[in-house]
Amino acid sequence: MSLLLSLLAASGGATSAQPAPVPRLTLSSDVHIHIDANSLYAKWIKDGIEKVGDLAAAITTSGATATNTAVPGQTWDDMYYTTDDLASAYIPGKTNVLIIGETTNQVYNGGSDVQTTLQKAQRYISARKNEHPDWIILLCGTIPRADLATDELNRSANQKLIEVDAYQSSHLEGMGVHGWVDFRKYAPEWFALRADGFTAAFMDSPDTCNVYSGQTSTDKVHPINAPRTAFANAIAAALPRLPAKAVA
Repeated sequence: MSLLLSLLAASGGATSAQPAPVPRLTLSSDVHIHIDANSLYAKWIKDGIEKVGDLAAAITTSGATATNTAVPGQTWDDMYYTTDDLASAYIPGKTNVLIIGETTNQVYNGGSDVQTTLQKAQRYISARKNEHPDWIILLCGTIPRADLATDELNRSANQKLIEVDAYQSSHLEGMGVHGWVDFRKYAPEWFALRADGFTAAFMDSPDTCNVYSGQTSTDKVHPINAPRTAFANAIAAALPRLPAKAVA
């Protein structure tokens, strides 16, 4: 008798049950997507991120609806305290997907450390889930940033971004979110942090990074054109990995 048959005989022929696969999200006219985030997602320098690249195509071809209340400069704190713009973000009777992304302003503009940033992000997420427990939430990570006064300040701030991302990406269930977008891994040609600890390729050219009026150098914060398309594509690629329903 083979080893396998012997083991089956000893266990009465029973085999371990495999968990049922989780149904995944399929975009359709029954799905509504709302984006609440910062300037990287907002209609500001360019179109809102829902109108860019593969994300725009996925929404348009499926018949899904999408709204965007991303605001340049806002932090996790701002997103928590300013909720009027979310009043029409949730559509009863539809499968509602909430795409959220921040952290960079909370660290760079708000001066928060890693633990405080995590707490503020969690407070925002918990508030949204308390309002609508059936939100399917897609949490987005950060990209490098380099607009502080010195290289050392930028290195320190980028390290905080990395640490926040590392915690969030490994604690999705505990935070009450259902998916994660890692822009750095999806498009390392644009968003991988260099060995200097504070720059990335998208920052190098006015063709790939915003330049403010009256300035000559890139702002080292906001990708445009090809890298922003990659940013949108990363979000689109994550949507089919979301569950079809929020886990209670």
